[in-house]
Amino acid sequence: MKKIIWNIMVGIAAVTLALATDRSSTGQGSEPKPTPTPLADTRDLTGYGIVDLDGARKASADQDERRKRINSKYDGEEWVLAKINGANVGGIGRTQDLEPPPLLPCAASDLIVIGRVGKAEAFLSNDRKGVYTEFTIRVSETFKTSGEAVEAVVADRMGGVVRYPNGQRVVYASSERLLPSVGSDYLFFLAKSANASNFSILASYQLLNGKANPLEDRARDGNSGVREQTTLLNDLRTGIQTGSCVGDERQN
Repeated sequence: MKKIIWNIMVGIAAVTLALATDRSSTGQGSEPKPTPTPLADTRDLTGYGIVDLDGARKASADQDERRKRINSKYDGEEWVLAKINGANVGGIGRTQDLEPPPLLPCAASDLIVIGRVGKAEAFLSNDRKGVYTEFTIRVSETFKTSGEAVEAVVADRMGGVVRYPNGQRVVYASSERLLPSVGSDYLFFLAKSANASNFSILASYQLLNGKANPLEDRARDGNSGVREQTTLLNDLRTGIQTGSCVGDERQN
């Protein structure tokens, strides 16, 4: 049984108090009263996919069957709140005590590529209690494919930003499965979903400054999982050639 823990994060700003100082010329008047004024949300969330709660509700009736099939992967999550109590809530996290994926899950992957995330779009599940982000990945190098080489691929992962009717933006993110960011380069291990056209992200590494940083929590492996990019890619190429990737035995 998965253990699920929700964490409500105060991520926008503290609520400031403005004092009302309206007094008459005679010196009489009401005492100053504190007025709660939430500070503006100045976070840069351009790297995330954002979905409007109201907009998703209006569009649900007209969604095509393809979108409904993708949405159904995230039904039953019981994650997204219909209403946020607190103007300073900026994010809601979740921990599910998930087993980390193999370091190089070659056998389970239908597609292994290096690519840059060019676009991120968030969607709500059919029951509106789950949120996921759909990533368009521009492929620069392919290591494994079950068909012809691809220039772009679409994959999804749970999490995203939900914008509420009052304009409040809440980031829903798992601490065990981080979200890729638009404009960054990654090594993706992708599996084709059974009932949907998108790929699912099995494992992923952000490639930055010569390092490969995993987006999946590897604390249970006893380390951060950060590797030298050259070493990781060499291990991957060798593993694919020999049919035995590092850590792939965990799947068997």
